Amino acid sequence: MRARVRARHAIAGRWTPERTRDATLFERLTVARLSWSGLVRLNGWLEFVGKVATGAWVGVLGATLVGVEWREPLEDAVNAGRPVRSAVVVAILAAILMIVAVRSVIGFARWRIQRELWRRDVVGGNQGVRR
Repeated sequence: MRARVRARHAIAGRWTPERTRDATLFERLTVARLSWSGLVRLNGWLEFVGKVATGAWVGVLGATLVGVEWREPLEDAVNAGRPVRSAVVVAILAAILMIVAVRSVIGFARWRIQRELWRRDVVGGNQGVRR
């Protein structure tokens, strides 16, 4: 009987909203140190950079699908005009993978910042002026 009660309390403690509102270790070491206005500013900058990265990604994909000739500029840039096998494919894949990685990091950072803004708003009330 006591084991059942202890298990129920352990599960209830794990699934309470208060536990969800607590900052994780990662958040305490990073975003929790910033002020409310700093978080809002950083979130805005990351939003802008994310849109630029998305635009670059769409541009590379669009140029590739439209049929932009990448071979000559890449051969000139990489190997002084001598033919390079598969350089075009490697360059396009590297650009796309790099842009996707940058977008993923930006998305993760914005998620943590927005979660910290939410946590502060829910736990301690509004910590600054919203604009």
